[in-house]
Amino acid sequence: MEKASDGILEELKKLEAYTRRDIHKRMKMLGESSASSRKLAISISAIAIVSLIVASFLITRSITRPLTILMEKTKEISKGVFNDNLNIPSPPEISELTGLLMRCAAG
Repeated sequence: MEKASDGILEELKKLEAYTRRDIHKRMKMLGESSASSRKLAISISAIAIVSLIVASFLITRSITRPLTILMEKTKEISKGVFNDNLNIPSPPEISELTGLLMRCAAG
């Protein structure tokens, strides 16, 4: 009986050691996947921020460039230069303002 109980205890100790190794292995894998996920999230965030900055720059430029051209044309008209070649690729509001400027200059 004592021999059987010693055998059972020995098997339980082996099972405990195996379980501890398995838990340690799984915890290590979770830590590695967590680090990988963190790197991926940081990379995606950095790409998103850079994309937003570039998009903001392009949108701002698409608005300020036509306004600069319009301002230069207005200065020309104030000096008495009335050329009809004011084709500005721009948002509708700026195009409308350009049309008003040309009508004022013409008439």
